[in-house]
Amino acid sequence: MSTDDKHTGTTPTAAPEAGSSQRLAVPRWAELLAVHQAALRRWQEVLTGPDDSLRLTVLTLYVKLEHLGLWGFVGEPVESTGGGRLEFRCPDVPGLKQALRMREDFTSPEDSPKDWSCRELRKRGSLHFKHFSGWTDEVVQAHIDKEGLYLKGWRNLFLPIQAVLHLLDARANGYTDVFGIRDILLAQGLDPVALRGR
Repeated sequence: MSTDDKHTGTTPTAAPEAGSSQRLAVPRWAELLAVHQAALRRWQEVLTGPDDSLRLTVLTLYVKLEHLGLWGFVGEPVESTGGGRLEFRCPDVPGLKQALRMREDFTSPEDSPKDWSCRELRKRGSLHFKHFSGWTDEVVQAHIDKEGLYLKGWRNLFLPIQAVLHLLDARANGYTDVFGIRDILLAQGLDPVALRGR
């Protein structure tokens, strides 16, 4: 069980939903454009590997983070990356947290260097950053929740209700369904070449 699963009480599920993009091939390193290869150089070993789910985890998070202008905060991979979560060494955690605090489309990360998190204010395909106590300060996790907990403009009114519902059904975020996440990102018009290949 991963650190994230231990904290949320979830059990990973990899089964994609019906109609998922699982029928589409997951791009391999050689199928990516030169611009993608340059941005993903640190992740080349993962992207040349045989695990479709792991490759798609990296690609969906790269596309999402790049779209939001946050990929520059992603450094070296951490071995625990997998199952829909990208775990990496961030070269500038204070800078990442400050950048997130300045955005209106994200919640603010907590001040604590030990336990903190931050979510994108989006109903579907919501980017979520986490850091757990016990991790070295520079390690950060990013994953994409299929269903976000916050709706922009309504977060204060519904936050307590959403938090309780999320605790009752911790699997609701669905971040382990990387093929379903790819469907959401494609529907949002994000980089089809990186997500489907040429």
